[in-house]
Amino acid sequence: GLLVAVAYTGGVFIVNTETMNVTNLNISKNIDSAVWDNEGNIWFSDSAERRAREFDNSGTATGNVTIAHNTAITTMTIISQERIVTGGRDNLVKVHSQAGSVTNTLSDFNSYPTVMYTDDDGDLLVGCSNGQLLRYNVDTWAMEEITISSQESINSITFAGNGDLFVGTLNGKLHILNGSSLAE
Repeated sequence: GLLVAVAYTGGVFIVNTETMNVTNLNISKNIDSAVWDNEGNIWFSDSAERRAREFDNSGTATGNVTIAHNTAITTMTIISQERIVTGGRDNLVKVHSQAGSVTNTLSDFNSYPTVMYTDDDGDLLVGCSNGQLLRYNVDTWAMEEITISSQESINSITFAGNGDLFVGTLNGKLHILNGSSLAE
């Protein structure tokens, strides 16, 4: 069934939405982000540790750990080739292999990344606390950039059925962008 991770101060609850079974992965950490990889393992990040760790579905650490940010992790996702991507308050986005080593560091940000999203083409979209939105081709790392008109902190990115990009901000504004050109 569809699994949903709910982070809390002691770990993560994993809810199977079909069976309504709840599994508690008590790892004694305040988890900020959780994402699954294609192997069925889950990656957790917590801002205090400034890195992400991989756990199997029983809550046992696999030993795979990303390189730490200089300050707190603010967002995390997984992109093609099972690469773990972390963004931090150090205004960096780090791309890691499954083993945790850094394969690329992106530093094109005027403020820290707040949310990351992978579109249907596999491109990585990064929203920042100052309204900056960047799109990267994850094969070439070519970048496109805009700043949304409200210049507010971006906290959600999603695509509409017609290809438009919906960008939500912390202050409750919704920006609708052309999904191809990023024009607002």
